[in-house]
Amino acid sequence: MKKSFVLFCALFVLLLAGCEEPSEQISDTSSRTAVSSPADLKISPEDRSPANWGADFVETEAGLYYGSGTISGNETLPLIYFCPRGGDSFYPLCSKPDCAHNDENCDAWYGTSFGYYNGALYYATHELGQIKVYQMNLDGTDHRLVASVDTSKSRCGFSSVFHHGKLIMAGQAMTNIPEEEQQDHLIVLDLSDYTQTEPAEDFLRTARLLPPFLLYDQDKVYTTGSADRRLNYSLDEEKLIEVDLVSGEVRTPLDGCISGLYITDPTWYYFQPDTSALDPRCENANPGFREYDPERGTIRECGMPADDILWARYDEDYIYAGTNYRNTEGNRTLYILSRDYQLFGQMEMKNMQTIAAVTSDRIYFSDDFSCPINCYLDKSDIGSHALELKPIEYLGLPGQN
Repeated sequence: MKKSFVLFCALFVLLLAGCEEPSEQISDTSSRTAVSSPADLKISPEDRSPANWGADFVETEAGLYYGSGTISGNETLPLIYFCPRGGDSFYPLCSKPDCAHNDENCDAWYGTSFGYYNGALYYATHELGQIKVYQMNLDGTDHRLVASVDTSKSRCGFSSVFHHGKLIMAGQAMTNIPEEEQQDHLIVLDLSDYTQTEPAEDFLRTARLLPPFLLYDQDKVYTTGSADRRLNYSLDEEKLIEVDLVSGEVRTPLDGCISGLYITDPTWYYFQPDTSALDPRCENANPGFREYDPERGTIRECGMPADDILWARYDEDYIYAGTNYRNTEGNRTLYILSRDYQLFGQMEMKNMQTIAAVTSDRIYFSDDFSCPINCYLDKSDIGSHALELKPIEYLGLPGQN
């Protein structure tokens, strides 16, 4: 794989090593941001939060559904876990008597990705030449095959994600075939009627869409990359690519490397890092938080609350921003900012710790991206100078009594 693609991936899994220590501590502001009530879900269970880091995570009024690989023998089994709202324990979404939760017969088992739509859970399994889509009840019962997507002619490796009543499947062309035959694919399955479309087909004849797609807005999907087929571009050449999943229109509304995007009408909020810290081919950029008015085409620069911020994510209440890994121990600083860029709190994330998901009332953490969530922070504690991580317990794991 070419060098720039490695850099691209590194940016989206929260970046390379070697940032400086913070130059100074920034004092908390005296005011507090109004945080969503736990029962007041500002993000629909059908939509993916822009603050989430890639975990399969669904928040409903009843509780949380979380997908995690569970080791059983020499296998890693993908199981859906449920936690009632306000609880501290996750358990497999399975009510079968005497189920060991260690194979595909468990009701909690799912394939590659899962999501919520219209009062039910859906999951996708990636098989040779096809992607199968299943529906099941919210208690894990009654798994039903509802659609199958033929991928046999694409010569791609696919990733998939559920968002806004759709299954979005991104196919990246294999690199061991002639370059002239390499073509990425974007397939969208509408869960309301199971119709299939390829909205960016014309664009992908000459360009690429590199997953993961971390940025969403209703019927549109966003990623960063090049608007042509090159993989060896520098981060300074990146563009924000927008694909309308309904009309198929593709645009490149913003230039430059972007980490974190939150879209409202009429303002887009985003963060641009110092690309020279990520790509040696880049010159020292002008990093900072920005606000874009798409109707006027104007950009407002909103500064850098801390000099060492290198990535950011947004939700309705806060901005979650942080530094690069500082040393071989994998430690870094997490800053929690108000939506007007004031620092409300900060904490050290140690030993490769990272944010896995953000809900209306909590921030969930894991020890690296491939590990299950194991603790959380109550949003109500933000601004209190007592950012205490509370443990998560798993019940009913394979091998437990």
